[in-house]
Amino acid sequence: MNDFDFLHGSWDVANRRLTAPLAPGTGTWVEFHGHAVIRPLFGGASNIDEITFPPSAARE
Repeated sequence: MNDFDFLHGSWDVANRRLTAPLAPGTGTWVEFHGHAVIRPLFGGASNIDEITFPPSAARE
């Protein structure tokens, strides 16, 4: 077993994005849900994460 094998599989995830990352002061975070699929590559030497989320989340 490799160190990050526990990540492999299909997951429902919560993402958050700062609405104005370059604005001074505290920012507002927008949270949106997505789905992640994590699989091993090169015999477990690395992992690839594929995350999908609703297109509307990128515009909020």
